[in-house]
Amino acid sequence: MTPVLDVARRSALAALADILVPAGRGMPSAGEVDLCRAGGPVDRVLAIRPDLAAALPAMLDAWTGPATQDGVEAFAQGRPESFAALLETVIGAYYLDREVKRRLGYDGQQALTLPRAGIGGEDHLEALLEAPARWRRPPATGGAA
Repeated sequence: MTPVLDVARRSALAALADILVPAGRGMPSAGEVDLCRAGGPVDRVLAIRPDLAAALPAMLDAWTGPATQDGVEAFAQGRPESFAALLETVIGAYYLDREVKRRLGYDGQQALTLPRAGIGGEDHLEALLEAPARWRRPPATGGAA
């Protein structure tokens, strides 16, 4: 499979990502975690989101503005659909990065086992199975009186 992003597109995306996700409040910028490296978080996002993989190269090829805050804002107003694809890709990749998750204190989704006490009918069934056998004698079917 041919990579969606060549070197030039990765470079353009990295410049835009740094504007969209600057460092602050103890969190790294997009550039600090190198989101756009080959095989990195951006590639993971594009692998699971074919719609973004289709839209992003065309958006990067159409980018004509400067890689500045004003340029990004003008692009967002002029091409909102393309900007949404850019934003979803960059932000999605940012939160996939291990360092970002570590600084957030997020270990990822984990399977948790709920306590079973008092939930569902299993507790009642277990108590019934552990109890001694009990039954009633069926009524005698009598004949005519």
